Amino acid sequence: MAQVLAPGVAQMNLSGVHGAQPWSVILHWAWPNITQAWTLTDIQALADAGRSAWAANLAAHCATGVNLTSVQTVDIGSSTAVVGNNTTAVPGTGAGGAVANSAMCALMSFTIASRYKGGHPRAYLPCGTNTDVLNEASWNTAFVTAMNTAWTGFANGVSNGMSQIGGQNCLQSVARYKYDYVEDAIHHKFHKVRTSYVGTFPVNGHKLASKFGTQRRRLAI
Repeated sequence: MAQVLAPGVAQMNLSGVHGAQPWSVILHWAWPNITQAWTLTDIQALADAGRSAWAANLAAHCATGVNLTSVQTVDIGSSTAVVGNNTTAVPGTGAGGAVANSAMCALMSFTIASRYKGGHPRAYLPCGTNTDVLNEASWNTAFVTAMNTAWTGFANGVSNGMSQIGGQNCLQSVARYKYDYVEDAIHHKFHKVRTSYVGTFPVNGHKLASKFGTQRRRLAI
């Protein structure tokens, strides 16, 4: 299948470790209504802004064993994409100890001006300590409130760390695609493949779920 590009969109991959377990969070950023290719200067600035915004807003909500180790950015709107990377580690500075296991996540949901089958955009964050736990299934209210504030600070920090284009700030966005299912007769299954690009939608709201999120794939060893 041919590559399906998202014009003007940059992907940010924040990754690190929770103890010995890896974690990764993928986000997207774009300037409203601008589809030009990212320059190397701007794609590196995005990586640097992501690292700085995490350190300033989210590290305080991570246990000391949770570390951000890399912020990699790439222009996914160009077939000759440029890449940025910041590998200056950011350790968690949360006052509490680690949660029960590294599959537990703080589930942040995002709203965009588009509805689609399958739910809504979200991120599974390696945030939360044992002092943030209310019971066996939920975070306490203070943590939910603090994380919603912290995400506002993170998104604004990334936006403010970038140069303006056309008098506009870079915004957290969601890249939407159309998909088809292709039969794999040999392995008796269907593969979900991208067929075309729908559009870029700025995130206009966010909310942390009070219930724990989980990412079992993080239990890699």
